[in-house]
Amino acid sequence: WHLADPNRMEDLIISLKAGKTRTPASDSFNITGKIPQAQVEDFEDTELFFSVGCWQMAVDTETPEFKRIGAKKLFMYKGSPDGVASVAIVIDLRKNKKFTMVARKVDLSGLDEPIQAALVSGDYYGAGAADIKRGKKVPMQFFQGQADALRYTRFRLVFDDGPNAYYSYNLTISGQIATEIYPLDLTGKEVTISWGEKELIIPKGDDGLRRVRNTERFVYKNSGDELRSAEFNLNKCTYRIVIKRAHLTQPPENFTIRFEIQEGRFFEQTVLVF
Repeated sequence: WHLADPNRMEDLIISLKAGKTRTPASDSFNITGKIPQAQVEDFEDTELFFSVGCWQMAVDTETPEFKRIGAKKLFMYKGSPDGVASVAIVIDLRKNKKFTMVARKVDLSGLDEPIQAALVSGDYYGAGAADIKRGKKVPMQFFQGQADALRYTRFRLVFDDGPNAYYSYNLTISGQIATEIYPLDLTGKEVTISWGEKELIIPKGDDGLRRVRNTERFVYKNSGDELRSAEFNLNKCTYRIVIKRAHLTQPPENFTIRFEIQEGRFFEQTVLVF
């Protein structure tokens, strides 16, 4: 579509859910909004085109699944335009001119904020940026295989001020992680975890990360080291790091994870905590 000067779609709210697998597609979303400039004629005997980020879908409004409810300015669709996705649409042009769309079994890989949505039908072209419901973030799974990304969701910091502590800090941090190269085997890979100027190493080889059974979960444990444990679950896009008795003059804000994902190519991402 090559259209200019879109009408503004208003009050766009979207909820997102990542599927359990990236293949086959199993993501879903629910988007609502207002389309004040749309007219009934725009949705009769034509093709409806809808996009959310890089995901696109076209619906033939002449198909039996696309229905006008009597003489009302109300249209409904429920079906599978591509034979895979499950889509339901309600276009209500009565009082407030609004729409709702629910889509399941779709691939939202690469979707990021701001989330741009567009609706084209007949002479109507509407576009706008959607806010994620309740201020949530885009699911990290959408970045898996698309981009390197790191977030933290929670942390626990404890300062040990005992007589033999020497400014000793304990940190447990967990969050979400995605890698541009995916799938990825972390077995035996060296991982550098930097907490400010403090560098902690998961060693390369048999003493380092090991795969748990046939899963994408990789774990490391060492009861005698400052870096006590680490866990990366690349299927769920999660991580958890436990640091004990790290000697620091004060807790830093930068937390970095670095490891090689391909020969000469590294994942290196930093989050700000505290």
